[in-house]
Amino acid sequence: VSTQSTGFACVKAILFFSFWQGVVIAILAYFDVIPSEDNVGWSQNHIARSIQDFIICIEMFLLSVAHSRVFPYSPYQLQTKISITTVSEAFSLTLGDPVSKFGSVVNQKDIIVDLKQTYSPKHYK
Repeated sequence: VSTQSTGFACVKAILFFSFWQGVVIAILAYFDVIPSEDNVGWSQNHIARSIQDFIICIEMFLLSVAHSRVFPYSPYQLQTKISITTVSEAFSLTLGDPVSKFGSVVNQKDIIVDLKQTYSPKHYK
């Protein structure tokens, strides 16, 4: 199994499980399997939504573990060890010049280059 297909499966699993669990919970509510608690002010709809929210929280935890395996950080990790002796060195290393960093953030040139490459006729030959 390739990394691309497992990555695709992890992303699609979020949508798949969220949708189908909502359908199952709606069916359970329709057939009154999920009760209402009128004495505490919770309708059947509130309980059904709460159940779905709780299940989504569990799913997100499990899928976040899967995502950390499928999309590792190691390709983006620095290959050289950096020796930092003071806090100011660490601050300057991570932030650098904030003005130039901001310029890199708002620069859209890379998006334009990607769009040109993606939609060029040569890309699909």
